Amino acid sequence: MPADLESGRSTPLALNASQVKSFYYTTTTAEAFPWKEISEASRGENFIDVHGIGQRTGKYFKYQKKRAPLLDRSSVYYYTDYVVLPLDDAPVTKALAKENKLRSSPGFASTTAAKLDDSTANKDAFHGFSRKEASRARQKSCKPKAGRTTTLPTGDLLEKRSVTHEAF
Repeated sequence: MPADLESGRSTPLALNASQVKSFYYTTTTAEAFPWKEISEASRGENFIDVHGIGQRTGKYFKYQKKRAPLLDRSSVYYYTDYVVLPLDDAPVTKALAKENKLRSSPGFASTTAAKLDDSTANKDAFHGFSRKEASRARQKSCKPKAGRTTTLPTGDLLEKRSVTHEAF
């Protein structure tokens, strides 16, 4: 070991590769079987590049985007019938605000004879019932009368003898 390392000084030293390697743990297996880089010719083939051709970009072929032949967005009726409207509807909003303000002013006289209240066709067709009408609509109770029931027959039985008496 160099004298600087034995003294414990922390100054950087210029060490060669074999001196640096001597500081690390090694095994006899590593010395018996030294690592060698495999050449490109002897390296095996990655078969994902072969079996997955076109599914991802690989060694032999680039990724192929899946699309139906001769079909795109222009073949859909929604796309062909769609009309692009302007995004700026401020003039329409301003005109509606002006009209609503005019109609809500106290001096505005309506030209229509329609009553503006909270009545609707649904309320007119399905109005509620009074207490008297609701009590008349109540059905008579179908509950059976309270009392004892008879589970055993009281008259003559259809079977006079048991099955075993008949068989034997």
